[in-house]
Amino acid sequence: MSEQNFFQSALSNFVFEAANGGVIRHFVDLGYTVKQIAENLSFSTPYEKIQKAVWEHLLNREILLLCEPGNKKNQETVSYVQEKDKYGRTSFRKISLCANTHPIFWKEKNFDDLHKKNFRDYLAEKCSENREKHNYISCDFGIRYQENPAHFLEDISPLDKRQQDYILGLPWPNQLVYHILDSRMREIILLLFEKRNYHGTCYFIDTSEKILF
Repeated sequence: MSEQNFFQSALSNFVFEAANGGVIRHFVDLGYTVKQIAENLSFSTPYEKIQKAVWEHLLNREILLLCEPGNKKNQETVSYVQEKDKYGRTSFRKISLCANTHPIFWKEKNFDDLHKKNFRDYLAEKCSENREKHNYISCDFGIRYQENPAHFLEDISPLDKRQQDYILGLPWPNQLVYHILDSRMREIILLLFEKRNYHGTCYFIDTSEKILF
């Protein structure tokens, strides 16, 4: 990248952050989907930029992990630091962060071997035993969409519109991603599982349990 292009890119990122960065992160924290955020921004912003900002914020907050929970690898994320110069002018500096995930020796189990009849009740029980921010679910949405977009859209059709908007609004990479098992993702996974449109792995960090279903 030439010096001029680098400067233009840096300036564009600065303007975007100053105009929309904080607002987007606030909307994400309120549970807005990318589509809802795009509809509520005061400044016209490319949809792809909103997606990127939302994705980075979810990574920063460890709502999303790119490595399996408990993996010794570091996960690089980004954040923005507000700075002021001696003249009082405000700027934002992008910094890289590494979220260390402590190694966990998982007690791996298969749900079918547990002789539990109802996965919904079982998941509710496990979530009550573990803190919400310590529960994750594997997501292969990016892989499945890349393989067959039409088939993937059919698979998620049992979800309501807002649930579909949440899934489709995120720029899932072509790899497994791990999403915190909050109330929204829990309901999404249960609806898909009950329609036999999803199989994956739950991670309960407090009890060191890894449940394949």
